[in-house]
Amino acid sequence: MLENTQELLRRNPSHRFTEDLLRVLLQRLLSALDFLHNDAHLIHTDISAWNILLGIEDKSIIHKFIEAEQKHPSARKGVQGYTVYASRSFDSPSGKSIGEPMLSDFGSAVSGEVEHDEDVQPNIWDLFEGKHMFYGKDPKEMRYMTRAHLAEMVALMGPPPLELLKKGKRTAEFFDENGETPSTHTNRRANPTGEWRGDIPLPDRTSLEESEEYLEGSNKKAFLRFVRKMVQWRPEDRQTASQLLEDDWLNWRL
Repeated sequence: MLENTQELLRRNPSHRFTEDLLRVLLQRLLSALDFLHNDAHLIHTDISAWNILLGIEDKSIIHKFIEAEQKHPSARKGVQGYTVYASRSFDSPSGKSIGEPMLSDFGSAVSGEVEHDEDVQPNIWDLFEGKHMFYGKDPKEMRYMTRAHLAEMVALMGPPPLELLKKGKRTAEFFDENGETPSTHTNRRANPTGEWRGDIPLPDRTSLEESEEYLEGSNKKAFLRFVRKMVQWRPEDRQTASQLLEDDWLNWRL
């Protein structure tokens, strides 16, 4: 494999994917997830730019890699009887397209045949927008905290459904017994009666339309419809990989 998509982003001056490249990547990725979920019965749980590898179309870079290693061998050291080599990068493909993307690194995968409530880590939004959808940086502690992440989600998606909150193990830390947040406040900040129990104010209400910066008109609307099929509080409201593969934006049907 040539490199991961994180390295491709690093080499790209804009540090983000084009719309067409994102479509191709997502088609391959969703096809892989469809197989994992329905045939292999596995959940990856750690989808990120680091774990999506790109194939090699330009075979000449393999020969150049070998020649470079022969002329200037990589630094190495012995550790507990093993030889550890410094990494050597491939040259960029010369005038040829990159190969097919492939999902890798299944070290955090879990069985799909039992119910899970662990965290997952998708960051496809980052590839196109060049920024996170949620940061979770706590304004008091100045580091990532669950309460800050949840507050950002409420600001973007609105309050979680009450039936979902009733299933939560930590719901009482963030919501009152009715599952209410300070919705009576126009700026959606925490009110003094303690409805929001995260001990930090909710950010001002925002939207995907405000967060998305690169598309316009019907194309932007179609892309955000695609995103909203995944960005849902309740798991049962999120479309499956096979359903997402039929999306109009993903298939250039605009």
